[in-house]
Amino acid sequence: FFSSRRRHTRYPLVTGVQTCALPICPYLESIQAVLALARENKDDEARRLLLGPLRQSQAEYFKRIDAIIDLQSEAAKKATAQAQAENAQARTLLITLALGAIAASVGLASWITRSITRPVFGAMDACKRIAAGDLAAKVPEGSKDEIGQLDRKSTRLNSSHEWISRMPSSA
Repeated sequence: FFSSRRRHTRYPLVTGVQTCALPICPYLESIQAVLALARENKDDEARRLLLGPLRQSQAEYFKRIDAIIDLQSEAAKKATAQAQAENAQARTLLITLALGAIAASVGLASWITRSITRPVFGAMDACKRIAAGDLAAKVPEGSKDEIGQLDRKSTRLNSSHEWISRMPSSA
């Protein structure tokens, strides 16, 4: 695991952040040296190395790890804030689009309703006037659909009644 070709390599935990690269090699080298001294029964030298340079490199190592943790925590906070802002923006857009769709639906429904009911009410009004004896009442001609056909037939019926009413009576 601790091969000699890795001893002088820096191991950055965050890509592109060179100030937080861990000084793991001096720390690991100090540990290796303490263990080697302990194996050789040089306890005083191992203790001196353990309490001196090893502790310093360990403190530097932990300090760098804390810096990386702080950096990652700050990046996570920024990412959370950005995600919340995008979420609020998307929610606002979605609500706006929904309200626009509802308004368009209401407008379209009222237009369709008026396009159907206006000719029907016109025909009903003309039929009421004709039924009341106003043979000059005209049914407004509208579209070419069924309502428009009804309007044209009512106009023909009214014209026939006018013609019949002008005929002299035989009695």
